[in-house]
Amino acid sequence: MDHQFLGDSFDIIKGFWEELLRGWAGLYACSRFYPDKDLQEKFTRLTGIEMLPPDNPQIPYSLFNDPDKGITLKDENELISKLDQRKHISISTIIKKLKNGARCVITFDQSYNRNYSKYRNREYQLKEKMKHLKKKSNIYSFYYSHAPFLFAFQNEKDMVKVKNKLVNKGIPEDKILLIT
Repeated sequence: MDHQFLGDSFDIIKGFWEELLRGWAGLYACSRFYPDKDLQEKFTRLTGIEMLPPDNPQIPYSLFNDPDKGITLKDENELISKLDQRKHISISTIIKKLKNGARCVITFDQSYNRNYSKYRNREYQLKEKMKHLKKKSNIYSFYYSHAPFLFAFQNEKDMVKVKNKLVNKGIPEDKILLIT
């Protein structure tokens, strides 16, 4: 995240995610995407989302990834520079975070190819990322399609629980993109 974007409308939504998951699996942010302490503190004050401690919490927790661009299908070791690592996150890293104890991983994802003739439309590309998660590690997921945010889970029960929390808060089901 860049200082210039702090306080935009997406941060309001991020605070909503924190409130939604509180009491089920509290939401923490991955500090990799916030380059300095000042930005981390301002982000926490604005959204209520604290940085994930070095030792994962002993209680059920969720993780928020906030790359500048979004999710890439490249492996993490292909993201060479620190700047690349702040701009993107790989599918394999999302899977690893779930396997390391996160109950839910939410990732802000603005990364899609706008060359429609080659890569089809945005929804198609989002579904391809979800299919990749499912095929690679049996990870359940959905997108809140407005922003878009990817929600990933180790099991279907947790996915349905969070999806229902969103719907019960008034989010229309047609704003939740699932693969079938």
